[in-house]
Amino acid sequence: MNNSQVDANLFAVSCPTCGANLQIDNFIGIVQCQYCGQNISVNPKIENVNNDKISNLFKLIENLGNNDNFTCYNYYCQILELDPLNIKAWLGKGETAISHATLLNPMISEALNAFGNVEKYLPEGNKNEYDEIIAFRIIELAVNFYRLSCQEYAEYFRSWGYDKSIYTQRIDIVLSLFDTVIKKYRSFASHKDTIKMALDLCNDVADYGGIPRQYKHELIIKALDYKKQLNNY
Repeated sequence: MNNSQVDANLFAVSCPTCGANLQIDNFIGIVQCQYCGQNISVNPKIENVNNDKISNLFKLIENLGNNDNFTCYNYYCQILELDPLNIKAWLGKGETAISHATLLNPMISEALNAFGNVEKYLPEGNKNEYDEIIAFRIIELAVNFYRLSCQEYAEYFRSWGYDKSIYTQRIDIVLSLFDTVIKKYRSFASHKDTIKMALDLCNDVADYGGIPRQYKHELIIKALDYKKQLNNY
């Protein structure tokens, strides 16, 4: 965004999307372009300093690559403190959140919030630009969380005092992630495969020993619904 001072109280702001020239009050925050609706971050006094910091942080992330996702996640958070509308940083935050998720800290809300902000801050004409990437990452999140849940269940399900409802709650979370992709990203190239993954998950878990009978019944009903969706595809 380019800013130039007009008078003591107004700043001229150029919209990064449509190029319209706007005059706004001299304040720090977020305004909306009256022509295209794009959100614009306004911080005239420290914008140049922030741009240098953001560039340096992106370079640090690039140098780390996939070697330290936790550090990269923190760098993305720092970028977003400087520029809360940075789409690249929101996408990176969501992706790195998935990469260092654990059962104790699954990072699900952080990842979904980040991906939601990618879509929120995209210009109106490009709202679906990242659908394919986001859908793939949500499936990755679901699969990782399911894998961790199965590992814990296999280790502890025979232990005295282990609450099996914890496992079933986690399965519900995995299915909800699949459902998010199925319902929201219908143009996703692997949309049909996602439905099949959800169907297979229901059938596999229903066959496990030790799963409460009522929950098995719920999974069977869900499986029938997924099967119907596949047949109607």
